[in-house]
Amino acid sequence: MNSQKKKLLEDNYEKILNVGFCVIPYEDLSEIIAPNPMVFGTTKDEKVVSYEGVEALFKSQFEQMGDMLPSFNRDRIATRISNDGNSAFIAEEITLTITSPEEVNTIFMRVSCVMEYMDSQWKFTHWHASTPVDTENDHWHLEEWKREKEKLQKLVDEQTADLKSKNRELEIEAALERVRAVAMGMKKPKDMLDICQIISEQLQQFGATHIRNIQTAIIDEQKGIYLCYQYFTPYDKEAVERTEYLKSRVEHGMVRQMLASKDGHFTGILAGKELEEFREHRKTEKHFPDPLLDEAKEISYCFLSIGHGGLGLTLYRPLDAATLTLFQRFHQVFSLAYQRFRDIELAQAQAREVQIELALERVRARTMAMQDSDELAEVSSLLFQQMEELGVSTYSSGFTIWGEDRNHLISWMCNADGSMNPPFHMPLVENTWHKEQYESWKKGEDFLVKELTGEEMKAHFRYLRSFPLLDEAFKTSIAAGHPM
Repeated sequence: MNSQKKKLLEDNYEKILNVGFCVIPYEDLSEIIAPNPMVFGTTKDEKVVSYEGVEALFKSQFEQMGDMLPSFNRDRIATRISNDGNSAFIAEEITLTITSPEEVNTIFMRVSCVMEYMDSQWKFTHWHASTPVDTENDHWHLEEWKREKEKLQKLVDEQTADLKSKNRELEIEAALERVRAVAMGMKKPKDMLDICQIISEQLQQFGATHIRNIQTAIIDEQKGIYLCYQYFTPYDKEAVERTEYLKSRVEHGMVRQMLASKDGHFTGILAGKELEEFREHRKTEKHFPDPLLDEAKEISYCFLSIGHGGLGLTLYRPLDAATLTLFQRFHQVFSLAYQRFRDIELAQAQAREVQIELALERVRARTMAMQDSDELAEVSSLLFQQMEELGVSTYSSGFTIWGEDRNHLISWMCNADGSMNPPFHMPLVENTWHKEQYESWKKGEDFLVKELTGEEMKAHFRYLRSFPLLDEAFKTSIAAGHPM
């Protein structure tokens, strides 16, 4: 083959290659493509046996390339020329790089081409391209199948895990919605117990075990107490407990942590001396009996703070990360329940204040209408009635006036059934309680509280019953079912 014929072969091959890979603009190649070429590309549809098919393939490739920019690196493997110099076989390895505004992709392929010299022109008659798999000595692609299977299994595992995660998230959201629904249905503060119970139930649904209780602590710093609404899971029992936390180093520490953050959380473990102190304080406060706590070596806890209180979880086992994370999800929805609780408390306090003011006004009006001291009996009876209507369990109420000689008092008192006794005189010097009342009056004190218990209370009632009038009243009261 002379040099001119050889150069023509290379020029025509280069043109086919550059047009076929869209490196140069598309142009008509009918002069250098045989009428019935055979083209086999790297995709399933790239199987062509006519010039029209090759032309359609090239045009489709240019259209799909769009604004992407192709380039390639080539490595010539072989060039074979027939003995008569009219047939040529060319084989190459090509790395095609396609650059788009977003990314860069590469394709490695092996190509082979047959050119035939006819009518004083080298023409393209056969083309084959393939993309080899990334294995060696794997003639039947077994390693490739294994790799694809592993990739598929990994994809299935990832999608299964994602599906499980999404299902769990939906289940958690459903659990939160159940708690939210109970919170919105609260009618009275004691309904907070329902919140504690449903949170316990939802935690158990997600596998939380050995739950001791769910509790809501409402802190009153001025009084040094907190009110604790609790659901004890193992006993299926509710309890509302009043705790003087200043008497317990352990509980005082918990209160300080709750007050330290409006929406934080803290965890801890009670064991050894601290656990024993906690047990003893509960017994001193006469709290809900908890035999499992008496047997426990340690308990763990978590509190989600809400400023002046918190939502608490205690366990008879160490608190694991999964349970903690799940419990924290109830923080926001519990804040809703706590706000609802506060709103109900405020509404009840306001309603209570109105009730008290109305009761005071009734007593005040009757007092202002008095014409003489004997009408104190009616005022006393009305006072008793108003106290009962306000929910105060009252045994007796009335008025006492010091005698002019300051050695006796005149008393207008009603009985346990609300009936009035006639006014009666009683010496001031014979009874300690009456003397204390008098001394308080002399000091100008507006308010005096006295709690009688045990023998002191019995002695007081014995003294009262020493007066025939009162003794008869007590007998009538007892007969009517009002015990002393």
